Amino acid sequence: ISIILLFIVGYVSVYNSMGNQDSYLQKGKLLISQDIRNFLKETVFVFKNQKLLKLELAHKDERLADKDKHLTQLADIPNIIGFIPFHLNKDINEFKINNKKIYLKKYQTKILFSSKSERGMGNSYLDYFDNNIFIATADGSFAYVNINEFGKNEFKASVIKSNIKDLIRYDKFYISSPHGIKDILIHKNKFYISYSCQVEKDCFNTSILVSDLSLTELKFEKFFTPEICISSAMKNGVYINSYGEFNPWQIGGRMVPYKNNKILFSVGEFRFRDHAQDKSNIFGKIISIDINTKKYEIISMGHRNPQGLHYDAQNNVIFSTEHGPQGGDEININTSPGGEIENYGWPISSNGEHYGGKILKRNKIKYEKAPLYKSHKDYGFIEPLKYFTPSIGISEIIKIPFEYNKINKKQFFIGAMGTNPSGGYQSIHHFIISNDNIILKHNIVPLNERIRDMIYVEDINKIFLFLESTTSIGVLNL
Repeated sequence: ISIILLFIVGYVSVYNSMGNQDSYLQKGKLLISQDIRNFLKETVFVFKNQKLLKLELAHKDERLADKDKHLTQLADIPNIIGFIPFHLNKDINEFKINNKKIYLKKYQTKILFSSKSERGMGNSYLDYFDNNIFIATADGSFAYVNINEFGKNEFKASVIKSNIKDLIRYDKFYISSPHGIKDILIHKNKFYISYSCQVEKDCFNTSILVSDLSLTELKFEKFFTPEICISSAMKNGVYINSYGEFNPWQIGGRMVPYKNNKILFSVGEFRFRDHAQDKSNIFGKIISIDINTKKYEIISMGHRNPQGLHYDAQNNVIFSTEHGPQGGDEININTSPGGEIENYGWPISSNGEHYGGKILKRNKIKYEKAPLYKSHKDYGFIEPLKYFTPSIGISEIIKIPFEYNKINKKQFFIGAMGTNPSGGYQSIHHFIISNDNIILKHNIVPLNERIRDMIYVEDINKIFLFLESTTSIGVLNL
């Protein structure tokens, strides 16, 4: 009985001392090896140890919640003060394209803190309508500024109120995470935004909201929300969806006006690669959506993550850009949209490789399911107009005037993000393309900035860019 009582008293004493930094047990723990301490925690004192671990996890969750709350408050600064201030960077960059000088001015802001990329400071998207440049931050703030303000040293973009927080209620949308707005489109007096939509808990797709255009308040409502979604739920660090992978950066989201009262919409495959070859869903596709009926049609398939999109209405041709995996960024061309569904091969054909390549044992199953053959044509797919290996972090594509630089050919600018200015990263790529769609010339203009979005404003013959390395709006005079 004495031995049992002694054991109980000792056990209670040690139990109550665990986690108490001032106890004699804690002060004397250096006399006991780490292996013995771990053994005691995992066996004799397992219940106390579990309790302490649960408390530690709870405190960690509280700290993360506090951090997210702080970041959300920072991201809300434009809405609180009612404007986004921009100031002119005094350094004006000068470049040459085909011996013609072009100039880049940068207007920077320092109050956009929420980055949707680990390599950027902040993400935003641009559009132009009725002499105003419209701005949408990736975390859901909206603003506009008269185009004439870009002739000044500083200006304030006026914030437009919105009901977005009533419609999008999951926290990751409003902080630095892959989730957020993916593009904006102003078309026929409507303001469209595409975004990563949480259809149900831990299940996402790429959807569209729409509002009547207003300079005072945007009242968004659902425009296009597919029923199917891809699960991000995990168990023991492994995704539990049927494919076993999920990537919220790979979701596309670009929107452009299309023919017959429709818009084009690009949708990524969230790294659920099989979907890109499955006509029963929208993932890994470029689709058209009727703006009245909301019905959609698949225009092309076999896409990984198409982030750039342009419809050449004069020639009825779709140009798109697409992120490859490790290598294999693409420029694609669809010369007969609206007819047979064109297939661009992903994930059967690609000039890139799965991350880590074939030398990694864990990639063996990936190559069995997604072989990434280097030929597209040999497997019945359309070859890219151009591919980039290594990848350049390809982004938006825009068409510029036929007569630009006194060259009477089709000309395009393509943005690139990436990690550094060399090798075509963080640059503008200028292409001259023949009438039969052959690339005649490729110029690279390094900007030392990740280029997230670009628009061409024909009224003043300038390109506006959002530069996410410094959260700046760039103005390129052509």
